[in-house]
Amino acid sequence: MTETAVDWYTTDSTEKKGIIAAEETQEAEFINTKNKPGSLIIRKTFVGNADNATNKEFEFTVTFLKADGITPDDTSSYNYNKTNGETGTIKSGDKIYLKHDESITITDLPEGLQYEVAEKDYSADGYTTASTGKKDTILTGQPQTAVFINTNYKPGSLTIIKTVTGNAGDTNKKFEFTVTLSDTQKTYSYTGFNGGPSGSITGSAIIELANGQSVTIADLPKDISYTVTEKDYASDGYTTASTGDSGTIVTGEGCIAAFTNTRNVSSGGGGGEPVESEKPALTIVKTADKTTAKVGEVITYTIKVTNTGNVVLRNVTVKDSLLSLTRKIAILDVNGEVTFTGTYTVTEADQEKGKVTNVAIADSDQTDPEQDQEEIPVPKEPLDPTEPVDPTEPIDPTLPVDPNNPPLGSGNASGGGGTGDELVDLNGKTPLGGINPNKPGGVLPKTGETSNIGYYVTGLLLLGLGLALRKRMS
Repeated sequence: MTETAVDWYTTDSTEKKGIIAAEETQEAEFINTKNKPGSLIIRKTFVGNADNATNKEFEFTVTFLKADGITPDDTSSYNYNKTNGETGTIKSGDKIYLKHDESITITDLPEGLQYEVAEKDYSADGYTTASTGKKDTILTGQPQTAVFINTNYKPGSLTIIKTVTGNAGDTNKKFEFTVTLSDTQKTYSYTGFNGGPSGSITGSAIIELANGQSVTIADLPKDISYTVTEKDYASDGYTTASTGDSGTIVTGEGCIAAFTNTRNVSSGGGGGEPVESEKPALTIVKTADKTTAKVGEVITYTIKVTNTGNVVLRNVTVKDSLLSLTRKIAILDVNGEVTFTGTYTVTEADQEKGKVTNVAIADSDQTDPEQDQEEIPVPKEPLDPTEPVDPTEPIDPTLPVDPNNPPLGSGNASGGGGTGDELVDLNGKTPLGGINPNKPGGVLPKTGETSNIGYYVTGLLLLGLGLALRKRMS
């Protein structure tokens, strides 16, 4: 007697084979066992600063094998749910897709089921992959976890610059450099500027540069180390000074190795050509597309930075806090210029200040910081004569006033005898205390007092005259 196991049950049996005897009962016992299912969690994490990497979908293939580790479990389907709310079923050989910080949980997996999770190769896109738990066996009542970590940082670069100075320096002479990278397997391209050579480097290369020339090795991975060594030209009368001739590549930035060779000879008291001194200089000019602006309007700024000196500038930085702009230029050749643009939306706070002030700053290794400022007036809106006036609020004497404008009024607030200079409210009833903006130096009665100043003056004169007569008669 045999029993066929189904649905991942295990079977133990006794007396499953025997001979039937007359008037006897034979027993065959079969015990079926099935434990609680387990689950599989597949989690994706990204590390680095590569563009759009956090939104990239990474592809995985999931394979299930039966307990023997050989036979594919290609007939069963299992439920899954993703952290983004997606649900469905999956079977052996299916593909899933996960972004940064996403995970998928495959549930109701039988104990003893073996699994393997394989991620597609993304090394051509600059990603390196590390994983844990990608292959194992499902345990009863608990999850197994497979974690995949993809790393991709923005590349950096290395630029080598040659400068020749001195009254006997040969500006046409080519100087030899040996460039060495710690990555000896991959080939990287370099580009020459101002007549410098272009080519490629695998581990190391020899590059020749004359005065004012440079090369840039691009797309170097983060943390690669480098060394740049110049051949010794002391026997030719040159002294050499250098900066940045060794270091480590930084993600998203450019490293600079700058070499200056100087050769001077004595003129013997005359006849020698004068030595042109180095004069690094940098200018920055900011312009705007508006001469005045209102709240809600967008101002477009243009920033132009120019090397106006006679030497190549290194590590030029441009910053504009109002535009949240920060830029870095590894090399700016003599007479070279770069241009940036940015926009700003005018706010009510700018209107309160009466202007938008924008300052841009440029700096380099060889120069002091330079800045340029642009101010755009933001005038306040004139008073709307159709809006009611709050008599308790003081009048702003800086606001434009039209003597013929109804809010300022003309005539007598209490009727009869008015001078026409009183400031009244829109209802023509209550005088507003303070300075009359239509009559410099004019003082108005306070709120609630009569606006006919003539009555006050006449009354005071009569009272004084009566007191004087009474005193004289007595």
